[in-house]
Amino acid sequence: MNIDPGLITELFNGFKTYGEDHMAIGDFGNSHVTVEKAKLLEAMKKNLLTHRAAFLEAQEGYREQVIKELDKALKDAREGKTFRTYIELEAPTDHSSEYETIISMLEWSVDGTISVSQQQFNQFVLDKWVWSQQFTGTNARYSKKS
Repeated sequence: MNIDPGLITELFNGFKTYGEDHMAIGDFGNSHVTVEKAKLLEAMKKNLLTHRAAFLEAQEGYREQVIKELDKALKDAREGKTFRTYIELEAPTDHSSEYETIISMLEWSVDGTISVSQQQFNQFVLDKWVWSQQFTGTNARYSKKS
């Protein structure tokens, strides 16, 4: 059996495909794919709504926890007990503006298709951002669903 040495080299160099009309699968973070702008916009809007709802729920739980901690400190102070003057609670963060910026860029684009990198696809479609784990972890502390 004859195996093209060039093909083997390509397989071991990130599984790149031939030609510009193909997506380079397995290119270890350098892959790009062209997607329909409408589908990408729909995914971003859905992800924004999901993100915003999670943030607002966590913010409500955070506020309740802060009030509880402040009430305890105030009670202890009034009773002459030792009390804390600070609260060690991590506040939830809202990243809605990141979604809104991408949505605006897509709405302003005159292109019907958009080329996105693997990282952008992870963020825009799969909703996996650099800050996702911290966002989820922080929100879990204050969520009533957790």
